[in-house]
Amino acid sequence: WVRDSWLSGARLANECKEFRLAVEALDQAHFVQDYALSVLLVWAALEGLFSPSRSELRFRISALIASFLEPPGAQRRALHREVAKLYDARSVAAHERSSVDRVTLLESMTLLRKVVIKIISESHVPSKDELEGFLFGG
Repeated sequence: WVRDSWLSGARLANECKEFRLAVEALDQAHFVQDYALSVLLVWAALEGLFSPSRSELRFRISALIASFLEPPGAQRRALHREVAKLYDARSVAAHERSSVDRVTLLESMTLLRKVVIKIISESHVPSKDELEGFLFGG
């Protein structure tokens, strides 16, 4: 997969700042000693790709990520709940300066990895309009 996708991924990283930052966050989060900082790094990347505005971030980002990764149905709903839970942990790390456990970090990194792999596999970073189309079926 890496051999077949390398050039497409490099092209996307060169063309799209948000995607490049997502790949860098995925790479660098392994080296940050504090789990809370790593979670913030990962979620900054996800927000860069999936946040069209600053209002209702928790719902909007979790809904857009779920609709990007899953077709409509029960799996999308379940993923939306999981992503919202991870976003809550990100908010705790950002606003309460509380610690984050290793499982939350790994789940957040896995989510970002799935997004990056799908973008590379499709050779396309979805626009905000496309993301809303996934969400609303149009």
